Formats: sequence, C-alpha cells, structure tokens
Amino acid sequence: MPPGESLSFTQKLRRRLLWGMAGVFGLILVVGSVSFYLTYDTMAHNDLATAKKALTALKTDWAALNHHPDVDRKRWLATHLPKHSRLILNQENREIAVPPQPIQIDGWPRRDVVIKQQLDEQTALTLHTIIVPDTPYWLFMLRPLAAILLVTLVLIWSLGRWGRRQEKRFQALEQIIEGYEHQDAARIEHGLQTFQTVTRQPDELSHAVAALHHTLTEIERLNNAARQTYALLGKLNEIIIQLDQDGTLQQTNDTWQRYFDTAVHTLSEVLHPEERDSWRYALEKCRQEDRHIIKQRLRLMVRGKPHWFEARFFCEKTDDGLKLTGILQDIQQSYEQERTIHHMAFHDTLTQLPNRVLMEDRLQTAIALAQRDGSHVGVLFFDLDHFKQINDTLGHEIGDQLLIEAAQRVRRIIRPHDTLCRWGGDEFVLITPKLRACEDAKIVAQKVLETFRQPFEINGHQLSVSTSIGIACFPDDSDLMQALLSFADKAMFHAKAQGRNQVVAFADMGTGSDETQTLYIQHRLHQAIEAGTIDVWYQPIVDIVSNRVQAVEALARWQDEELGWISPATFVPMAENLGLICPLGQAIIDQALDDLQQLQQADLLGQVHINLSSRQLFSHAFAPWLHEACQRRGLLPQQLVLEVTESIALRDVAHALEQLHELQQDGFWVALDDFGTGYASLSQLDELHPDEVKIDRSFIQKLDSEAGQLTLHGIVNIAHASDIRVVSEGVETEAQLDAVRRAGVELVQGYYYARPMPLDELITFLKAQKTRPEDGLDLE
Repeated sequence: MPPGESLSFTQKLRRRLLWGMAGVFGLILVVGSVSFYLTYDTMAHNDLATAKKALTALKTDWAALNHHPDVDRKRWLATHLPKHSRLILNQENREIAVPPQPIQIDGWPRRDVVIKQQLDEQTALTLHTIIVPDTPYWLFMLRPLAAILLVTLVLIWSLGRWGRRQEKRFQALEQIIEGYEHQDAARIEHGLQTFQTVTRQPDELSHAVAALHHTLTEIERLNNAARQTYALLGKLNEIIIQLDQDGTLQQTNDTWQRYFDTAVHTLSEVLHPEERDSWRYALEKCRQEDRHIIKQRLRLMVRGKPHWFEARFFCEKTDDGLKLTGILQDIQQSYEQERTIHHMAFHDTLTQLPNRVLMEDRLQTAIALAQRDGSHVGVLFFDLDHFKQINDTLGHEIGDQLLIEAAQRVRRIIRPHDTLCRWGGDEFVLITPKLRACEDAKIVAQKVLETFRQPFEINGHQLSVSTSIGIACFPDDSDLMQALLSFADKAMFHAKAQGRNQVVAFADMGTGSDETQTLYIQHRLHQAIEAGTIDVWYQPIVDIVSNRVQAVEALARWQDEELGWISPATFVPMAENLGLICPLGQAIIDQALDDLQQLQQADLLGQVHINLSSRQLFSHAFAPWLHEACQRRGLLPQQLVLEVTESIALRDVAHALEQLHELQQDGFWVALDDFGTGYASLSQLDELHPDEVKIDRSFIQKLDSEAGQLTLHGIVNIAHASDIRVVSEGVETEAQLDAVRRAGVELVQGYYYARPMPLDELITFLKAQKTRPEDGLDLE
C-alpha cells in the first residue's frame, strides 16, 4: 500500500480478522501442544505401569513354569508381551527373545524404557519397551486447526461481504457529509440513494444517517435563514450591535459601517459626552434590578457631529457576565422634524416668540412657583400704538418687519427666565416671574417703553412707534391665570384711553367703572365658589288649600365683603359664561341636600326644589352623581324636584327628553320652570311630561285683566289635562291668591307667604307654619 494512503473499512476489517485468526491459531497450537504432551505423559505412565505388571506376572508364573519343562517359553513370553515391547529371557547363557528382532517404531515424542527382572539365580528377564503417542502430533493438531481454518475462511467470506456493504454505506455517508459541506445537492442525493441501495434492512446506522440527514437539513435551513436574516439586517437602516458588559462591541451589522469607523471598538467611543452618565446609569440598573430592556434616546458622534438614535437594548445575564443586543434607529431627521413641529406648535411663525399655548403654560408654572416661594408674577399686556395705520399705509411686509424688530428689542432687555409672547396681531404679553413686589413690574414696563423711544429703521423707512402697556400682578390682582390676562388686557385698553404711550396697572384703575366692577365680580366669583361663601336661601312653596308648606325652593345668595349683596341675576349668568356654573350648581345642591337632611330629621319638611342649568342637564355624569349624593345622605330621589326652564328644555328636545326621562326613572321629580315663556307646544309638553309646571310670574302680574285670567285658566287646564301639578310663582297679593285658587292651582310661591330666607329663619318659619311673613322678614 502506498505510504500516506489510508486503509478502507473492508481492508481494516480483513486485516483485523486475519490478525485475530492468527492469534487463535497460535493459541490453539499452544493449547494443543500442552494437551498433547499431557496426554502423552499420561499414556507413558500407563504403558510403563502395564510393563511392570507384565514383568510381575512373568516372575510369578516362572516358578510354576519351572515344574513344566515342556512348556513353550516363547509362547509364554508372547502371552505377557506389552505393546511396543520386546522380552529377552537369559537362562544359562541361552537367550530367548520375543519378538526375535528388535522393535523398529517411529514416532514423536518417543521414550525407550529397559526394565530387568531377575527370575532366579540363573535366569534374568529384560523388557525393552518403546512409548510413543497413539496419535501423531500432526494428526492430533490437524482437526482443530482444520476447523479453525474452515471457520476463518467462512468468516472471511461472510464478513468480507458485510464489510464491503458497510464500506459502501460509510462511503455513501461520507459523500452525504461532503455534499453538505460543499453545498452540492446532487452529491447529497447520490449519497442517499447509494446508502439506501446497499442497506438491506433498517439498523442503527440507517437511523443515525436519517437523523444526521434531518439534522444537517435543519442546520442548513437555519444557516440559510440566518444568512438571509443577516443579509436583510445589513440592508436595514437600523444598526444591530452586540455588546459585553463593558460596552465592547462583539458584533455589528453592515449598517454600523455606514455611520462609524471600523476602528471603533466600544460604544463609549462614539457616545456624546452628555449621554455617558445616563448610559452608565441604565447599565447599572440593568445589572442590579434585572431590567431586560433599555429604551432611551442617545446622541452618538457621527463623523464628529452629534446624531440622534432611538436605542433599544435587550439585556441577558450569562456566565460570562452581562450581554446586550441593541437596535439603534436613526431618528435624526424625525428628531429635527419634531423640534420643528414642536417649535411651530408653541411659537409664533413670524416673530419666533412663544405663542399663547406656551405662554399660558409658563404663566401657570410661574404662578405655581410663586405660591411656593411667596414671590410675585407680573403680566404685561402691550401693543404698538397706531399699528393699523402703518400696515394700511406702508403694507403688511413693513408691518411684519416692524413686529419682528419690536420683539427683538424687547427680548434684549428682559431676563432669561422672563417670557415674551405674541398674543396676536400687534399685541404682546410679557411674563415676569420672581418679582419681589408688584411695583417691580412697573419698572420692567418702563424699560419696555424706553426701547420704543428710538425710531425703527425698516427698508428705508424711519418709524417712530410707541406702545401702551397694561399690568396685572399675582397675587395682588388675582390668583387665576385667565383673570390676570383679562385684567392686564383691560389695563392696556385703559392706557390707550388715557392717551397711549404709557403704563397702567390694573390695581391703579379703581373700581368705579361698570366694566372694572364686572371684572372684579368675575374675579371674586372664582374665590367665592372655591371658598364656599355663596349661601343657599329657601323660599317656601305653600299648599293653597291647607296653607301649609309643602316644599321649598333653594336659591343662591352671595354677599361680597366689599360690594355687599350681589344679585343672582348678575352672578349666575356670569358663572355660565365663565364655565363656573357646574361647580356653583354642585355646591348649591350639596348644601341644599345637607339642609334637607336636617329638616327631615326634625320632621319639618320633606321636599326641596333645585334649579338646574343647561350644562348640568346635558352632562351624562350629573344623574349618577346626584343619585349617589342622595343615597349618601339617606334621602329619596322623590324628595328632590329638579327645575329646568322651558327654554332650556326646548333647546335640544331629543337630548333633553333622554336626560329628563333618565332622572324621572331614577325617581326624581322634574318641574318645568317659567312655563309659558318658552312657547312650548302641547305636543312637546306631552313628550316632556314633567311632574310639575311653574307658571311664570309674568302671567300672575296680568291677573287684574280678564285676558290674563283666561290665559291662566288655559295654562292650568292644559297642565291638568296632562296630569301635571301646577305651581304659581310670584303671588304677592291676596287678589292674586284668590285668582290662582279659582283657576285650580295647587301650590303657590311668592312674597305673599314668604320671601327667601336662610336656613335658621326657615326652621323658625316651619315650626310656626306661618302663612304670612312677619315684619322684618322682608329680605331680598
């Protein structure tokens, strides 16, 4: 066999078989030889013993033989002759030998034995015997060696065939493996066919090949999928990286090379300096708190410039430490767009100043900080005097440039934490937080005036422009943001009315004018609702037959410390306009329910009328809240009569029907207030179907005429036809009482019986069940 060439499986099998047979031959030779010699030795001892017995027998017989001289001595010797032996009888120099000639026997091994026996004084007997194996050595060894040889030949033949088949199977297996290594499908297929051809029946090797084929196929599929995935990841814009716990790069996709140099080995090398602390903090959290995902925005240095990436790292703890797999998405463009959109959403496009939304947020923040540290916040509202004339004369382009230049001038004189915003048109708002006193806001306003004293040079036009500034201050003027803005705006218009180019503080305007008083009331209304200083008074509703109080109507009353009593006709519509009617109504209802609970426990009264606003009526949360408020106090829904005006009920009939019916289903009574003033038709009244209608006082005031009485009778008849109870408001005289009694009205409310009164007076009134008020009870 040439050097370096390996043996085939069959050759190795044959060689090992031959070596095995040679060993068996050697073993048989050794064992056979030992067995042969042991057998020979035993035979030699037996033959020797036989010879000695023969000599003993001859000696015994010799004595008897001497008495018979005629006995044939040769025959006697032959009778006792052992195998392979010669006996020689010497008597008086006469020798008799049997057989006559010496024995000639060939054999191996061979032992010659000579034994002499003295028969008498003159006679000696000599025995010559040759001890050789009965079977020659070669014949003794022939049969086992022949059997071994035959078995060996059979094994060589059978195992040779089996070995050749197995060799072909292994060669086919090698071909399959090589096919997978070289991605050669034809070689794989040929190897599989060859293996199946030489395989007679399934065995462990065939099962192993099937499992190997399945495994290699699955590995190849996974490798192909991995290659495709890697190729796909290489085409993506996202960067895929793997890091160890020290931030060293273990693996990256091709996208990494688009941004960073191949010499980069750690993520820290490309991290923006301001991002390193947050990155280390995130890693520490991942190590200590078993965080599995790190999500954060990172700035990485791409070609020397900061670049924003959305980073998501998946943390995995292994035996070698923390392992991170990260996805970095380039968001630089979207980040810039976000900044642009954010800037556009909160800044004016012309002057780049903060707009109203951002200004209100900063003002709210400034108020919150001032409440904590006891400082003051100034709100300066100013615009450019006669700006419309400049726009109309020189054009909007010049006007826009003037606004930009004016904004830049003011920005140069204010503090970094002040906020200048464009309110709209030529109006600006300046927020000045952290003032020691409100007088400091006037100092800032004077600086703003000074900036406008220098003429503006715009496109060759020299423009002299002044400004009018109004000031409101937190907390002196108000603690509400909208009120401060409104007060500053009013102060600015007051400054214009005083001749422009000046500063006016809202606190210096006084409270003499109606407009200023309205603003003051609005401001005080906020505070009164929050402080709960608006009281609830009650006016009795009397049964016209028994002259006993059946219910009371809850009415809001407000007495201000400075302005005194403020009419509900003033502050209730104001609350509607300011969006305060819901908290005001809720406060009135809570107080009325508390008082009703007290009156019921004293067995004085069991029902109260409460007026609803349109916002309460059309709020889906109102009915559940009212039901829960009654349950909390142990009151039944039937003890509340909810009054809605005819105009409110008719504003959105479909929605009003739904809400009113829901309240009625809960057990609350519904009364239609000011009936007759909203032009309700009979069909609408039937659809609404209130429990009560309250005739407006305007009809009662016309009862001195026949037409007025006929109208009253018609309204009462319409209500009774629909099985609705009637309450007459505004009854002040006995004649009016007689008229409504004749018309069939069941309940009466008005000054004839009692004016609105606070709870303590109502309790006294109910205990006495008075039908006419006493002197001094006339409170309005």
